[in-house]
Amino acid sequence: MIKKNQLLIKLACFISVPFFSVSASSIDKISQAKMLSETWLEAQKDYEQLPSLSVAVIKDQDIVFSGAWGYANPTKKILANTDTLYSICSNSKLFTSVALMQLRDAGKVALKTPIKEYLSWFDVEQSDPNSSAVTLKGLLTHSSGMMRVSTTTEK
Repeated sequence: MIKKNQLLIKLACFISVPFFSVSASSIDKISQAKMLSETWLEAQKDYEQLPSLSVAVIKDQDIVFSGAWGYANPTKKILANTDTLYSICSNSKLFTSVALMQLRDAGKVALKTPIKEYLSWFDVEQSDPNSSAVTLKGLLTHSSGMMRVSTTTEK
């Protein structure tokens, strides 16, 4: 997982610099950056032994670069494309935490407030009676003490 996260960070840095640092009048530089990016992405796909890779770079809500490499389904030899759907896996944690930090900055939530105050239906009980209430901070830092899979008991 760390290798793939490192790849995503490299990818973001590698691709965004040529596109965002070049003026719109430098068409040759953009074309060269695009070709270099495509070559690098294909090599990264092979090096990381990924079946496929799809990328989009967005500037001011416009797609300035997109592409796909490899097979969406290697067994059936179906090529990936820019519409290929991938599992988001743990990346949803990033989006959720950024959104929650924005809400915190806006004063709409507090990280140390028990979750029950925001989600009235949240009724998961801690297995250890000495545990403190589950908070946003506890959930975001994976230190809430909650079990990975909740179990419910009928009352």
